[in-house]
Amino acid sequence: MVDVKGRWALVTGAARGIGYGAALFLAERGCNLVLHGRTKDHCQKVLEKVKEFGVEAYVVGAEFSDLSQVEDMLREIDILGIDIDIVLNNAGIQVAYRNEYLLTPASDYEESFKINTIAPMMIAYHFLPLMEKRGFGRIVNTTSGRRLEPQQAGYSASKAALDKVTMDLAAQYEGTNVCINITDPGWCRTDLGGSSAPNDPASSLPGVVVGAFIDDKKSGRNFSAGEFAGMSLEDAVKKAENGFPIYTGSVAYPDLTKQEDTADATDTAEISSEAMDTPEETDFFGNPIEAETDYAEKLRLLDDAVREEAEKKAREEAEQERLAALKAASNEKVYISKKELIALIDSLPSFSGPDAPPQPEYNPVNPINSANTVNTITPNYMLSDQPLVPHSANKKYEQPVIRDPEKRVKITNCPDCGRYIPSGTPFCPHCRSVLVWTKG
Repeated sequence: MVDVKGRWALVTGAARGIGYGAALFLAERGCNLVLHGRTKDHCQKVLEKVKEFGVEAYVVGAEFSDLSQVEDMLREIDILGIDIDIVLNNAGIQVAYRNEYLLTPASDYEESFKINTIAPMMIAYHFLPLMEKRGFGRIVNTTSGRRLEPQQAGYSASKAALDKVTMDLAAQYEGTNVCINITDPGWCRTDLGGSSAPNDPASSLPGVVVGAFIDDKKSGRNFSAGEFAGMSLEDAVKKAENGFPIYTGSVAYPDLTKQEDTADATDTAEISSEAMDTPEETDFFGNPIEAETDYAEKLRLLDDAVREEAEKKAREEAEQERLAALKAASNEKVYISKKELIALIDSLPSFSGPDAPPQPEYNPVNPINSANTVNTITPNYMLSDQPLVPHSANKKYEQPVIRDPEKRVKITNCPDCGRYIPSGTPFCPHCRSVLVWTKG
């Protein structure tokens, strides 16, 4: 196991959450630190804490969405005249969780890739030549295990890209004392993970830092923090050095190259075919299924329950907003022009023919809008083609020509059917009742 006492480590995103805990963990073991935050002021608390362990520490500030600030930060570290032996690229961002994921804007990808992919790789590229020259270095990039959630496409894509470039780079340093790996802290209650996350940030230790302590000259592995929860650092390092294969990315396939020593060379193709024809032994991504511990299963079930509750709450809030908007709109007075009204009427389908509603019954006592007149109301989206009934049930009236189409008219309600009609119209286009208007 590597002794980090007296060495220098850069921890990005050290002001809070996972980075904060990782910085304290390293300082407790005598590691000097360069602490990054979006601003230097954000890191004052962690700076004071780590110095309580008697280590040296500096703070640097950079907003990773502005890549020029990343370059300025690296120059500032160079001016300090120290050798960075360990890099924990922890800083990251979750731009948004979008239930309407088909409307995900391009800006989600742009922002996520700058902060989650490009910035950490810029840092790695900067320090790797010096690590290689000195013959020692540890780089641990923080990934995410979230999958199958298009609601956070920008975040997931940027982390998958980070996995890919990290593994490609790691292959070039395999067998050297410059080790490049990734770590997945799990879903923790941080500013990024949110208050609904099932895991305390402390559960990510020692998993998120174990890549800094390994001493086996191997690169290209994914150290999932949940695998080390509750372990001592010594036990965690032993497990990391012996129990983690090379990480093959988000989609992995079974290793079919390893056969039994007793197998005849002529049987290799048959063995491989049999291995590929056993879907019950692999998961959705083709990864070999491993038995889950009770603890891991409990976390998975809790993760699903929390996600379902969050989605249910989001749907309820969206429905409440929709109903509130409809209520507000119903209380507004609507004004349209006569030209718009004509276009609206012309665009609506007619409601006539054998299935048309019955005619209003003629009432000789009060032939116009009698309280005893039965008016059959057509659906909101239809207008009746039936004749009007002012004085005689047999007399048809032509639809009046509306002049001056640009003039604005007020919309009011029909006294019979209650639907919107333009003030002054001689009949209701919905229930076909003739209307008598009085001035005043």
